Amino acid sequence: MLTFTVPKLLRPYFRHDSTLFAELMQLIHRMIADFQSAAAGRPVTGAAVLAYQSAGDFLRFHPHVHGIVLEGGFDRQGRFCHIPFGNLQHMEQVFRRRVIALFLQRKFIDRSRAASLLAWQHSGFSLDGSVALYAGDQKAMERLAQYMARPPISLSKVVLEEQGGKVLFHTRYNPYRFMST
Repeated sequence: MLTFTVPKLLRPYFRHDSTLFAELMQLIHRMIADFQSAAAGRPVTGAAVLAYQSAGDFLRFHPHVHGIVLEGGFDRQGRFCHIPFGNLQHMEQVFRRRVIALFLQRKFIDRSRAASLLAWQHSGFSLDGSVALYAGDQKAMERLAQYMARPPISLSKVVLEEQGGKVLFHTRYNPYRFMST
């Protein structure tokens, strides 16, 4: 699984422009296809399921994309070419440049802001590939698909405090976080 994240500076644009999510996922899909074809040395057709998430564990607006991506693709003769994901730093930098180019094209940012985003050492763009799925591990595949399709809040994380009438939200990072009264 790959997870793509954009910096906090760019996140408000996703809140106010729903077409931006689709453009981001198309950008990611094209980028993965480009990387796989370059690694194979010929055009290959891979597969990916991309899912947009609008919130993280703390229910703050945090647009990011999860992707279940096939490690490889089929060439024009129908042969499968295995292309494992290794070091993702180069792909992360390409992701960064392509997203900035998209924001420039949409006129959300100007060239000065784009140059600034490209110069940041800690850019806020990230690409995580730490979760792997293995062929035949149906349980892991099901858990991952459920995770990707989940809403930002789960009833199992909500607790009603009977005495105070408070609704609490807990996560693995913070067992009792106040939510509302």
